[in-house]
Amino acid sequence: MEQNIQTGVSRFNFWKLLTEYRKTEIPIIQRDYAQGRSDEKAKNVRSGILSSLFTSITSDQPIDFDFVYGYIKDEKFFPLDGQQRLTTLFLLHWYLANKEGFRKEAENTLRKFTYETRSSTRDFCTSLVSNDVETDAYKSFSDAIEDSSWYYSDWQYDPSIKSMLVMLNAIHDKFNSIEIPLFEKLRDENIVSFIFLEIDNFGLSDDLYIKMNARGKALTDFENFKAKFGQLIETKYPEMLDEFSLKVDGTWVDLFWPYRDQSKKCPVIDFAFMRFFYYITEMMFFKSRLNEGGDDEKTSFLYNSENNPVVDFKLIETTYARKENIELLFSVLNKLCENGDLNILFASLFYQNRNEDYKGKVRLFDNNKHLNLFARCVSDSGHEFELMHKILFFAQLQFMVTFDNNDGLADFLRVIRNLLTSRRLEYKILSVQLNNIDTLLTKDIHQLLIGEKLNVIGFSPEQIAEEIFKAKLIKFNIRNKDVLYYAEDVTLLECSIKPLIIASYSTVDNLNVSSKLSEFDVEKFSNDLFSDLTVSYRCFSTDEFNEVWGDLLIYQDVFRMEAWRSRMTYNRNYHISEAVIRFVMKKSIKENLAMESNAFAISQEKEFVRSLLSVNNDLSQVKEIRKQLYLYYIFTTRIIEKEFFENDRWNIGWLKRATGYKSLFKAGTLEDDSFNDTNPVFQLFRESFAVNTYYILGVDKVGNNAHRSTIFQELEDWSNVE
Repeated sequence: MEQNIQTGVSRFNFWKLLTEYRKTEIPIIQRDYAQGRSDEKAKNVRSGILSSLFTSITSDQPIDFDFVYGYIKDEKFFPLDGQQRLTTLFLLHWYLANKEGFRKEAENTLRKFTYETRSSTRDFCTSLVSNDVETDAYKSFSDAIEDSSWYYSDWQYDPSIKSMLVMLNAIHDKFNSIEIPLFEKLRDENIVSFIFLEIDNFGLSDDLYIKMNARGKALTDFENFKAKFGQLIETKYPEMLDEFSLKVDGTWVDLFWPYRDQSKKCPVIDFAFMRFFYYITEMMFFKSRLNEGGDDEKTSFLYNSENNPVVDFKLIETTYARKENIELLFSVLNKLCENGDLNILFASLFYQNRNEDYKGKVRLFDNNKHLNLFARCVSDSGHEFELMHKILFFAQLQFMVTFDNNDGLADFLRVIRNLLTSRRLEYKILSVQLNNIDTLLTKDIHQLLIGEKLNVIGFSPEQIAEEIFKAKLIKFNIRNKDVLYYAEDVTLLECSIKPLIIASYSTVDNLNVSSKLSEFDVEKFSNDLFSDLTVSYRCFSTDEFNEVWGDLLIYQDVFRMEAWRSRMTYNRNYHISEAVIRFVMKKSIKENLAMESNAFAISQEKEFVRSLLSVNNDLSQVKEIRKQLYLYYIFTTRIIEKEFFENDRWNIGWLKRATGYKSLFKAGTLEDDSFNDTNPVFQLFRESFAVNTYYILGVDKVGNNAHRSTIFQELEDWSNVE
């Protein structure tokens, strides 16, 4: 029977396509992006396409990019033909936007182009359009991307991403030297366009695609999976077949029923079950890899845009070739069924809001509404269940099936969370981590940690040492447990509290946060002092030290002086720097502890101004850049009561001159040789320092500034008011 197809025909450019629909999504049935492959055929295709695009855009010669057709569903466009050309246009639009300073403006629109084929491809595209890429220091454009903090090394195994990087290199080689602006032309004009065909009135788009394109492949549904998995069990473990057959349509269904897809006319648990099954299979696959000598690259455990598994039955067969894995699968499902309302179970283990009752629970450092990790696992939002959650949940499940009750589970999960948070998580070390978590599987994690035979790898050695020291403190005095846990859950510290522990043994003058914890005597730990330090730290960290950010200007390990580049940039790890811990220590002393953070900051600022005046009664002669900036900050925030750091610009650079601005200091600077006899004007910036007079500090403005002649006297008068 022939499919009745109705089409709507229009001429679009790429930008119009993106703005016309909520998403343009490459369907899961499509092949990988191929125009960036390294074979000779792909090279020729790539060269021809880019030459045509270059000639068209630079010489205003319209080019016809042939047909693009597909179907619309839920305001999303799914191309059935044209994936390769659309992806190339996506990369070209982003490249030109990035090159010409339109990346931020174009971000929301370019985000509408996404891949359903692999979550890694989808995540790469999202990260790409969300970040600027600067290439000056790199040999190739792809090197700059692969060296970016947002780029995951696992992505090197995704064939579409590899092709995209090759194409971006080719685009860069072709368009980098062009100085005329091209992005707006490409975006706003039909200089590169295609015939757009929308296929309406048909519900079996995948079936039609298979007829139209031999590259298509059908998806395995839940019933097919149950039949195939049942056959696997019957062949390898016939004694377990009856239990599987009985429970897969019985008690296990009841487990997933609260998490069924209720958006369907006939709600089913199919997707929820498959998501959990594929997750637990993936964890067991990686755990088994170490014992079998397999490498730890990201495998084909793939999910589509609705977080439904793209089932690879070969991986399932490989994983369940080990009987212990299928036994664990059954045990986990049975144990979860026994626990009744899982929301109650997870609420007894985890919390999120810092103001909630934390005792006996483990904080999850995210804003997800679900404490229930099982609910996250089976939901249609894969971003809610990241690798961190996967490992933590797997550790929880192993504990639950190993022991008769959950006594000690929260302490065990807290240590695992701390270890996972201490380093960047990647699939290449997942096998090692999962197997080493096994060695920590015990009901008394603190006793295990202080044992002589402990040998744990795959995590930060420094964090392991911290966990051992904290375990010793808890075993020495159980009262220490609550204060340590409270500190671990402070937002900025996120589990790593070594600097505060060292501070509790130190004075402001002899603090050395690089000391080894093993140097300190457990018996001399002050529970009360540590508690005061934690309260003080939390006082500042609730808004990420924004309230006192200017008070940190004078500290080298918070603001790094790059005099050769005429700027100071803040240290991303400022929150555990020695300077910040000293600042917190001052706040925690008895006479300051009860102060509000703002009142304490003011007291420090007045002391700073008075100390400068004690050695130099003319503040305009101050030469140190840090001190100049600190005086400007104090004047701006305390005397004229305006924001100093505006629009999230936390870094500072300086200029020799700017029309309409002049420094109030008169003796030059010490740190920057280019300014020995010149007094710079200061400008705020975010990531890259480029001249922008809009963000020059207002105190340096000439003209309508009533305070220019009196600023230093006003600072002196203010500092002497108690």
